[in-house]
Amino acid sequence: MLNEIMSRIHTLDKSSPKDFLGIQIELRTLIIECERKIVQNRNKVKGLKWSKRNYAKSVDKSILKINKYERIIDRFNRRQDAIQYERMKLKFLGDCIAYKVYEEFDIRQLSKNNDPGFIFDKEGSEFEVEVALEHAKDGYYVLLHDITNCLRVGDLSIVSNEGKPVMIECKETRTGELKINDRLIRQVERMMSIDSIMKSEVNTEVKSVNTEMLYKYNLPTEIIEIKAEVIYHYSVLEKLCQTENNFEVIEVEPGLTYAVVKDGYEEDLYRELEVRFENCSILSSNLLRRIEGEFENIPPFGIGIKSSKVLIEIFDVDIIAFIFIDMNIVQELFKNLGCEDGVELVGNDENIEYVRVIGRNSQIGPRIFNRVRYGLLSLETAVLQIVELINYQSSTKPN
Repeated sequence: MLNEIMSRIHTLDKSSPKDFLGIQIELRTLIIECERKIVQNRNKVKGLKWSKRNYAKSVDKSILKINKYERIIDRFNRRQDAIQYERMKLKFLGDCIAYKVYEEFDIRQLSKNNDPGFIFDKEGSEFEVEVALEHAKDGYYVLLHDITNCLRVGDLSIVSNEGKPVMIECKETRTGELKINDRLIRQVERMMSIDSIMKSEVNTEVKSVNTEMLYKYNLPTEIIEIKAEVIYHYSVLEKLCQTENNFEVIEVEPGLTYAVVKDGYEEDLYRELEVRFENCSILSSNLLRRIEGEFENIPPFGIGIKSSKVLIEIFDVDIIAFIFIDMNIVQELFKNLGCEDGVELVGNDENIEYVRVIGRNSQIGPRIFNRVRYGLLSLETAVLQIVELINYQSSTKPN
């Protein structure tokens, strides 16, 4: 099923509005199935824990039976993890569809909200599908936000005749009168602010939205166009995953190494890496974190990998893909581009908080580095982009 859906996602650009929405409705159905199973499983675990506590208080309790309860609970917990991961895989595919409609800058703004939670018990969810179907019948391409991790503002996006997506907040009313409350006001405020930002010109301050509103919703106050050529290494990872060896390691460019390993051969890979990276300062990452719903504001690598077989192997952890960044070489790259003392990554290996330029009062958020670590962006592209932003900051700050 997933294999077939992935193949169709790659050809969605040429599909009809009906087919474009149809695949999303299929994904939505599968996501809801997972959500129902998660709730059922969660309730079973609650019941088992309650039974175990009561039994443990009884006079004739048996350690063997208590241990049996614990084994059963553990089995249900493992099943819960597996179902939750299945749901995240489906939403990752939803992200792949979203990135076919929106630019990365726009998605960054649309991801700045809380996770909306489960679809199956969301009030008005079926009404959203009805609205989407009506627009698709009229020839519009429609995007369902709930099937994604990254679209957290508005319910639907309708692609207009001019090719620009328009956000819609769907509210069903039986009385014919819409009830206005604080939550609805916040939703509309945020949506209208983001819509104005997406229509703003680059290299200008955002003047169409009140500054207080921009700060309130963590939105940019100015939009900067980065000129560095953007290169992704999708084809490199795709080719690497097709190896017949138990593991494969390749230096993609100076300072950036990809490694793939088949399930069960991780120790062999680690021995190879110990030798290869001896005396290096390495920042490592695992692509599974993007599948699991983290870093929703960077492009999912599924949009660039054309082989459904490769994606399935990564999804099912038959193949594990790692990215390694040599920070010694990163420092050299920054120094060669004018950051004389290099940079410091503030945070830890798991989560970088920001990139600070040593000797200057400049710092950049972690997103560009995360695109290298979890989105297959070229390291050289990332460094060039960060330096552009640093130089822009320096030129606009008062002396």
